[in-house]
Amino acid sequence: MAAREAALAEQRATVEAAAAAVAQRESAVAQAEQGAGARAAVVPPPAGGGSSTAAFENCSAARAAGAAPVRRGEAGYGPHLDRDGDGVGCE
Repeated sequence: MAAREAALAEQRATVEAAAAAVAQRESAVAQAEQGAGARAAVVPPPAGGGSSTAAFENCSAARAAGAAPVRRGEAGYGPHLDRDGDGVGCE
């Protein structure tokens, strides 16, 4: 019985350590996303692209700016944001 309790205590400690590590990683990701939102990078369209607006660098930047989803013809849209080619990026 004592051996089972010791094994259970060891497993509990392992689970608690893993939960703490996950919480720490989630916090780091949240901080990184906030930092990325502050830098919401916008890249110019490729030369000869025909559009005079700049596109968001990626969907994280569009979401951070509150612009997602971005539709074809709207400021911030770029074909690299539209994975399925339906005219709506970052859906």
